[in-house]
Amino acid sequence: MCAGISLTKNYKLLPYPFDMIILIIGLIHLLSMTIISIVKINYSIKKLRNNPEDFEIRNSPLNIFGSKITQFAYCWIVSCTILGSGLGVIGSGAIIDDVLESSGHSKVFYLC
Repeated sequence: MCAGISLTKNYKLLPYPFDMIILIIGLIHLLSMTIISIVKINYSIKKLRNNPEDFEIRNSPLNIFGSKITQFAYCWIVSCTILGSGLGVIGSGAIIDDVLESSGHSKVFYLC
């Protein structure tokens, strides 16, 4: 919720100490989401490389086709994770710019 308020810049409607608290909590939230996503990506890539037998379907007339569909579905889930972490990084950059701008410094990322 704090990340959404920070990204939409509605935190400017709050009084002074609360707007900075919302910005900092939003930044921490987006950074933690990004770190968790990076860990998920690393785990997923290692699982696809080191354990391909986990994605094999046996005792089926379409076992090769089913195995490829399973691998494709897993890659699809991983790509959604990558997209989420990318958006988290962009959101974190926007919040960092807002924190810097509200403290009187120039922006670093120039995203919003």
